[in-house]
Amino acid sequence: LDEHPKVAAVCGQRFEAHPTASPYNELIDREWNTPVGRAEACGGDALMRIEALEQVGGFRTDLRAGEEPELCARLSAAGWQIWRIDARMTEHDARITSFGQWWKRALRSGFGYAQVWERTRALPQPLYRGELKRALIWGAAIPIFWIVLALLLRSPLPLLGLPLTYALQIVRLALRQGSDPLRWRYAWLTVVTKFAELGGAIRYWTRSESRRLTSYR
Repeated sequence: LDEHPKVAAVCGQRFEAHPTASPYNELIDREWNTPVGRAEACGGDALMRIEALEQVGGFRTDLRAGEEPELCARLSAAGWQIWRIDARMTEHDARITSFGQWWKRALRSGFGYAQVWERTRALPQPLYRGELKRALIWGAAIPIFWIVLALLLRSPLPLLGLPLTYALQIVRLALRQGSDPLRWRYAWLTVVTKFAELGGAIRYWTRSESRRLTSYR
């Protein structure tokens, strides 16, 4: 911060306290390990410049998730920079040991994606457009396509394309991970959680009077 006056926030690596306690914890530990250098956003574990925070008005009090990325989007729009450095900074304990907890976490993520995208879509760098697009495609568009095709052709055969499409996507994602021992778990969880993320986004978009976050604890 002393050497780079246009940097508003600096964060290091967040790491899981017990990454080997479950495959979910290990995947989250990898998720925290973002690239070093200029970043789009940081989490709550960051050192921030007071001048920059005051200039953009600080955190929004009406957000239930994604407060830091939304703040970083406004900082970037004001000409500030966010940086990730190569240093372990924060120990995190997800304590996710079941698929149900993982699903609830994905619901929460989808909720946050929708909320932050709504707040940042008018900025030069809106956040989570890609995440929402993928959730809509894999969670809704692909199933609807095969179902509509089956109805138009008046045949159940096109429905076979539904599981085949997801199976091919799982294989594609797994092959991209090389020899990683968690590649298959990573691949199918990535596909399945698109449904949960879409559900979280829909929860935000439709429950205008009682938008509640889902806790996985």
